[in-house]
Amino acid sequence: MNYVVQKAKTAERMFLLFQLYYLCLHSPKAVKSLRYIWRSIPEPYFSHEEIVSAFDGVIPEDEANIIAGCYISKVHEETPFVMKITPRSLQHLCRVAIRNRLNCNFHLPHGISQFPIPNILKAYLNIES
Repeated sequence: MNYVVQKAKTAERMFLLFQLYYLCLHSPKAVKSLRYIWRSIPEPYFSHEEIVSAFDGVIPEDEANIIAGCYISKVHEETPFVMKITPRSLQHLCRVAIRNRLNCNFHLPHGISQFPIPNILKAYLNIES
């Protein structure tokens, strides 16, 4: 089975879809948190088709399209939206790996400020940009 197809069916991915559903339809004030959630995880981006098909027969199609639109506007602010499932950038995956290592050593978020790196990189690691 194709890796992308396998990835699309994981329990974690389904949980992310449920979060997307809840935040976009039932908690509009919390939608900003979507951006922070997606900046801190390595999961490939959702495609419009994946979002709509995941909710097929569960909620009306217009609500699924609202969820997809919400996701596109809040998560894809820095990267262009594509119509297929795509992996995250190497830069993003490095951020996630560094944050995971700091977290395992109980140095997140304070350990980032101790790195001898430019402030712009510190901001990136702190999920500020």
